[in-house]
Amino acid sequence: SEHRRLWPAMRDAARRLERDIPGLGVAVAAEAEGGVHEGGSWVYSSDARAVASAADGGICKSGTITLESALLGMPMVVAYRVHPWTATLARKLLRVDHVGLVNLIADRPVVPELLQDAVTPTALADAVRPLLDASAPPARAQRAAFEALRGQLGEPGASARVAELALGMAA
Repeated sequence: SEHRRLWPAMRDAARRLERDIPGLGVAVAAEAEGGVHEGGSWVYSSDARAVASAADGGICKSGTITLESALLGMPMVVAYRVHPWTATLARKLLRVDHVGLVNLIADRPVVPELLQDAVTPTALADAVRPLLDASAPPARAQRAAFEALRGQLGEPGASARVAELALGMAA
């Protein structure tokens, strides 16, 4: 259901960016959906870390990939859409200001989060566009925050520490 709810907007945002930015390459960290894209060749890989390592910026679904991408230094936008009933229940039960792991750990909005009805091709493309230029202030600010995050997580064993932080924030 994640794929059904997120992929069309992400795909169309990438198509929009590809149309607007000459020479833009698109890599998708997922199994191929139809192989070659009509506007040019897209690279599909099941290795999300390899894609994040090579990318100038990205659109990520909320989850561990956001933290992995941050630690690899990839500026990003977080997108997440769940069933409306699930969203209503989550709003009533959860006491957090953010859904992305990077923002949860930093306890501030480091990466833009587009949730539910805000997940549109236009909004995603507009949010990620300034991150694709490594010298632009939004991309530099995210990378600096990612360095601070890396220091905050410390030595190996970060997964266990992140899980503890997330559980403490959800309580």
